[in-house]
Amino acid sequence: MSLTDPNVKLTSTETVIAPGLKIFQRRWGPLKSVSNEVIFFCLPGVGVTNVVFANFGNYMAKFGYQTQALDFRGFGRSSGKRGHIDSFEYYYQDINFLLQKLHEENRDRRIILIGPCLGGAMAFNFLERFPTTPLSALVIFSPLAAPIWGKPNLLMLSLFNILKLLAPELRVSIGGKRGAFWREGHTVEEIIHDSFNVHKISLRYLDEMQKCISNMNTMTICLKQPMLFFQSEIDMVTDKQVNIEIFAKIQSPFKEYCELKDTYHDALNDATRENSFELLHKWLQNNLIKQMDGV
Repeated sequence: MSLTDPNVKLTSTETVIAPGLKIFQRRWGPLKSVSNEVIFFCLPGVGVTNVVFANFGNYMAKFGYQTQALDFRGFGRSSGKRGHIDSFEYYYQDINFLLQKLHEENRDRRIILIGPCLGGAMAFNFLERFPTTPLSALVIFSPLAAPIWGKPNLLMLSLFNILKLLAPELRVSIGGKRGAFWREGHTVEEIIHDSFNVHKISLRYLDEMQKCISNMNTMTICLKQPMLFFQSEIDMVTDKQVNIEIFAKIQSPFKEYCELKDTYHDALNDATRENSFELLHKWLQNNLIKQMDGV
């Protein structure tokens, strides 16, 4: 993977959303001014920066799509204590602020929210709080609904419940196995070696992340937008069956489930990623763009 592509325009911005608080974003798009009417707005997972969307942004630019991705506060090049947040509610407010701003600046374009892994869980939680956000569609990749690695035993859970109150900013390793996200031997160097990655998160962040995941499993998800739900076939990070059950409960004007064959959890960066990108492009053309154009 390369962060840049000679045929793709890459820009970056810092948006001030509060005094002393800046959110860093990157945007990939066609090198020439000609582009279609769609902008993807992407939510990264835990610990990583918006670099995780470089493969996606570079590839989708050839179809004329714009891809914009943020670094959450406390991560990447955005402001905030590293790996810490007092409440995920701040994240949902940040997403809403940035999406409203993006809509104001691009009223002639359709905005599609992209959420892989924890970003998928956050997307559902966000839309529960801001259901009228100006979005044309939601695209989810293997949301983190039931992590299947790193489950704590009773002793660890009891210790965590005590420490999160006494030392909420105490940071612990994120964990997870590299080979669970992408197939062995397939390296994604810019992601793995990005110096702005965060490898430890605070106990408060971990507690908020667990609330986000738990809420996604229990909430009634009623979407106003069409949704495409991708699920990786070889998922060693989250329980695929739980995701299938969540998809079945989602209410949406139009929804579609698509299992990505021979694909590891991170479908945006696994060796099979271009197949995922092509499927998304075809879905948009067949089920969204033509309908909106009255074709």
